[in-house]
Amino acid sequence: MSQFDPKQRKLLELMWKVAEEGWSTGWMQDLEFHLWRIMQTGPEKYGALFIDNGLIRELRDLSEETQGWILYDRVEQEVAIGKSAWLEAYGKWAASRATAPISPTPPSAL
Repeated sequence: MSQFDPKQRKLLELMWKVAEEGWSTGWMQDLEFHLWRIMQTGPEKYGALFIDNGLIRELRDLSEETQGWILYDRVEQEVAIGKSAWLEAYGKWAASRATAPISPTPPSAL
């Protein structure tokens, strides 16, 4: 964890706390992506934890202060990355989870 400055460390520790309180784990798969999505869409339940506006504000403030986000890398584990690199990673993640468009014509009518 030595590669983190104090503000990045605070963001990382808050993310760990969310994973622990929500799922009783140190880092949940795709935690960073789900937290970013919740910051964009608003309060919701994450496991056993309800992420409210106060927690969202705290995450957003730390992201702004660090000009980035924390990403889990399979080799490096948690790493701090800049905002543009994060937005690119988030965009790819979100696109990979997008549902296929629903056909306006039911399959049986084709």
